[in-house]
Amino acid sequence: MNEDLLKKFKNVEMPKILEETTPFINPEKLEDWKTILVSNSDNGFKIAMLRLIAELITLLGKGETCEKACDLIAAKYALTVWHVATAVDFASRVSIRGEELMRWWNNRWEVPDRVTVVNPSVLELKKKKDE
Repeated sequence: MNEDLLKKFKNVEMPKILEETTPFINPEKLEDWKTILVSNSDNGFKIAMLRLIAELITLLGKGETCEKACDLIAAKYALTVWHVATAVDFASRVSIRGEELMRWWNNRWEVPDRVTVVNPSVLELKKKKDE
């Protein structure tokens, strides 16, 4: 691994996560993944989220279905839908199966035409047309 990159990590786990997930990252998105790891390795919550994202990417890369991979990480860590949606969002940006993951997730929440990952735990405020 590049020495300059190693110096940028603020947490010792990040090089291992990068090494383990690289085979499952879209080669065109590898630099984005490195940036995500470097820029979010500075506090415990972000590091925990990166572990979840990495585990999701790895499960998908090893052939799990999108549903089973999401269900496995949700059950293993007792996650809320917000956590899973965040993991899906970032995994879909860099994973070799990212597009498939995003489409599956959005279909699950009945918004198949959306071009970004929906987070069903985020409330929306909409006025009725006649108001």
